[in-house]
Order: sequence, then C-alpha cells, then structure tokens
Amino acid sequence: MKYLFFFAVLTIGLFCSSCQRQLPPSRITSEKGVKQVVVCLAPNENINGAVLRVFNWDEKKGWQSQSDYIKVRIGRNGLGWGKGLHPENFNTSPLKKEGDGKAPQGIFSLTQVFGYSEKPAAACKMPYLNATNSTLCIDDVNDIHYGKIIDTKTTPSSDKSHELMRRSDSLYLFGIVVDYNQSAVEKGAGSCIFLHIKTADNQPTSGCTAMSRAELLSVIAVLDPAKKPVLLQCSLANYPALATYYGLPADWNLLTINK
Repeated sequence: MKYLFFFAVLTIGLFCSSCQRQLPPSRITSEKGVKQVVVCLAPNENINGAVLRVFNWDEKKGWQSQSDYIKVRIGRNGLGWGKGLHPENFNTSPLKKEGDGKAPQGIFSLTQVFGYSEKPAAACKMPYLNATNSTLCIDDVNDIHYGKIIDTKTTPSSDKSHELMRRSDSLYLFGIVVDYNQSAVEKGAGSCIFLHIKTADNQPTSGCTAMSRAELLSVIAVLDPAKKPVLLQCSLANYPALATYYGLPADWNLLTINK
C-alpha cells in the first residue's frame, strides 16, 4: 500500500499545473503536428499496472489535462520498446517481440476507434471501424497481412493465427487502434495493439492497455483526429528523456526520487 500511495503522489506531481506553465515549446507539435497525447506511465518496465491521462496542446498554456487519472492494466510482462514516432535511439533493451506479453513502449499514433456497433457513440470524432465476425487482426508472423486488420470477406487470408475483432465477450465492445507495427511492419516485432476494456477481474493483458468501459468511453470522447492523437507509453524512468526531447510536462525532482 505504501508503494501504491507513493506512485499516486508521484504521478500527481508529474502532471501538476506548475509543470505545465514551465513547458518549453512543444517539439512533437512542431515536428509531427501532434496536439493531443495520451500519456501512460508505469512505475517500471516490469510492472503490468500503469496510470493514464490525456493532454491537449494549448499554444498559450502548454499541455492541458483533458481527463482524470485512469488506472490501467498493460502487458502481463510489462513494457518493451518498439518502433514508433520516437527516434530509433530510444529503442534500447528490452525490445518488444511477438508473443512476449509486453506492451509497446514509446510514442505511437492512435488511428481509429472500433466496436461491435454499426455506428460509433455520438461523442466519437475518430474514424470508426465496425468489427464484424469477418474482421480479424493478423498476428501470424509469416502471413502477408501480419499486423494488419482485415475483413476476410474482401481480403481473403490463409493465416495460421489471428485476433478476432468481434469477440464472444465485451473486451472489444469498443476500443482504440494503436499504430504499433502497422504502417511500417517489422516481422516478429509484435502486432494487434489496442486500448480496450479490461476483464472483470482486472487481469493484465497480452500487450494492450486496458481500462474500464466508462473510462475508455471518456478517452474516446476527447480524442480528436484533427489533433493527431498519440499514445506515449513508458516507464517513469524513461519518461524524462522523451519529455525533454518533445517538450512534454515533467517534474524532474519527483522523477529523480523514483530512480
């Protein structure tokens, strides 16, 4: 309990308003056009729990919070660096691999929302994919569609392994697609990464980021494709380097204490 309390205090300090007032110009905004960041921080690379919060870039005020703190579950084996919008030199060991049970660490575009309903919730502004019984995400490393979401009615596949996008449970009732190893595919680096609904007993994931239904809906409601939203997911120890490089909020003293 003491550790959980310390982590809560640490993350609250990390995103404090005083930190936002001291922001340097946002590099990720000027270079990538990103004006919305979903920050997900874990105490270290080996833990499967994290805290998530959404921020919007304001030219006068810097990064402004758009959500409450959300406790999430990530990969059962923690985090592994993977190819994303961040420079390659950030990708040090451990690296994410297919089937390793790790969530990707780094910065990744959020491309679309998916769900079982034909139409998205009224608050959703993101592109929407209706997941049907023929919608699959291919995780067969040797398949030509590896890492891609396909509809087998229009894109036949002979894959040997895939993720059903319309499951028999409610975990994918709606979710958010993370552009991890999708647009520039590296065989064996991992696939099918989403933000989705967590299990009833709050189990860690195989590599996704999971939260309650209400919390996921709250994130979907604030995502804006015009702001080019991204997921920044990493450990507290790795956050300062990314924050410095991209001009993101950080409280250096608290981060140093955590080390």
